[in-house]
Amino acid sequence: MAVDTDASSQSRIVVARLLIDRGLEAAAWWLPAGGQALGHPQLRLRCVVSLLQAVLSLLLACQVLWGAEVVPQALPQAACMFVAAATLLGQWRTDQAWYFAARALTCWALTMVSISLAACGRKIMPWEPCNSTGWQDIRQPFRVLHLCEAVRTLLEGLSLSLQYSFPGQGVTDLRGHEQLFYRGYIRPIGVLIQLVRGLLKIFILEGTQFQRSSLEIALNFARCPLIAIGSCSLFQQWRSSGTGIPSEPPAEELPGLGGRSLDPLPELEGRSLGPLRVVQVLREYKLTVLRYHLVNQTGSSQTGRSEGTTTTRIILPLLTTK
Repeated sequence: MAVDTDASSQSRIVVARLLIDRGLEAAAWWLPAGGQALGHPQLRLRCVVSLLQAVLSLLLACQVLWGAEVVPQALPQAACMFVAAATLLGQWRTDQAWYFAARALTCWALTMVSISLAACGRKIMPWEPCNSTGWQDIRQPFRVLHLCEAVRTLLEGLSLSLQYSFPGQGVTDLRGHEQLFYRGYIRPIGVLIQLVRGLLKIFILEGTQFQRSSLEIALNFARCPLIAIGSCSLFQQWRSSGTGIPSEPPAEELPGLGGRSLDPLPELEGRSLGPLRVVQVLREYKLTVLRYHLVNQTGSSQTGRSEGTTTTRIILPLLTTK
């Protein structure tokens, strides 16, 4: 009897280990072959934020099940946020630049949704006539807020497309791409929009025929910290994605480099490079400049030459080490 019990316990342990191994393999499908993500870790954080935003939009779409007003535009919004989360996850995995363009398209799709809400209100079918009466009654502030949201997503999509088109723009030794900085200021506008939208639903629409559900108002306020986290993440990525090497800006051709220009921007333009690969290219250029100046430094005296040679022998191997 004891032997049967031990055999049963051993078999359960073996099965549990197999299940754990299979679970780990299934959970790591999104990592590259080397097991290490190639993109910036802040992309992963914004992926989670986008997923939570999509879940909130799904809850808004499902409120009709509890007898609340249907919000048909919530489903396209949820789809856009899910796609944005997928692009952020993919970019975190592979550091591919084309995800910027894909995410820009999702922003512009959200722009179209906001324009539809501003112009036609909450119509269910696209072929239905626009309900423009919202511009003449107490719902007018909400139509204006939809236009503000459309402008915000339009600017965010434009920023993403510029980062895709000019991958090395504004990257320095201490700071990352300048469009990260700009989006860090564009995105918090959404906090103000959601906050004002929720407050107006309480103080203006309460007790009227246009009264909104408590769930819808709560979702407006719930989006505020998520948008703020996304903005802080953009600033953090901008602050922590520099090349880490002091700039040496001469863009002219230097002797001893085969006439090669030290300006990296022409090399980067037109190439589909991820953010971390862009930083690597810029770092290689700056290392080339430093090597050139160290190797070619001369002194007016023999002592100066010796000091220059000694410095070169010490520093050059450090620069060569990856």
